Amino acid sequence: MYDNVTSLPVKTPKSYGYSLQTPDLLEGITRFFPLAPSNTRSPDDILSTVTNGLPRHLLIPVLAGIRDEVRAIRVAFEQVHLRMVGGSVLIVYEADWERAEEGVTLLEARKRESHTLEVDFKQESEEDVGGDDLEDDNTAYDDDDASYDIEDDDNDAEDDDAGKIGLPFVVRLIDFAHTRITPGQGPDQGVLLGLDTLSKLLGERIQQVQNATI
Repeated sequence: MYDNVTSLPVKTPKSYGYSLQTPDLLEGITRFFPLAPSNTRSPDDILSTVTNGLPRHLLIPVLAGIRDEVRAIRVAFEQVHLRMVGGSVLIVYEADWERAEEGVTLLEARKRESHTLEVDFKQESEEDVGGDDLEDDNTAYDDDDASYDIEDDDNDAEDDDAGKIGLPFVVRLIDFAHTRITPGQGPDQGVLLGLDTLSKLLGERIQQVQNATI
């Protein structure tokens, strides 16, 4: 966690994670994604008892974006026959208010751009039915224009060094040391269950933030 007043990390010991039981999982998600009081307009206004967290208008799009990424990983895993032991999902998000605001603005702009490209491509595809191949059409959709290109995301992780603004979160699957390919045995149901649980918890946290009265 990040303290918006002191600009120092707020550490949580590993023992806390190890102690969590199933009924406590949402508490853990809430602790990782705290909500700043709604009567604060800047980190300087944060109450002395709450010095971390994002305001509602930033926290909700960050949570929704992370959930979308988790769901995308889940879709990919449905298509892979493997067994994974000890894998993890790494989630990092921007907790500095100013940079989070800039990151969310970029995220929303990319979503609008992605939607526009998708609509344009659909229209072009409909016009090309019965006509020339897309390869002969100079207006055909170019993969290099995709707003969520993996290379773009990787470059975003390096933006801090260049002083540029990147997306407000990163979601990565890590810890593959005990993973093996198992052709014909289907996807790892344990991994799918874990991703489903994480997606559900993120959805519940979004509902909490939307309904919060602070």
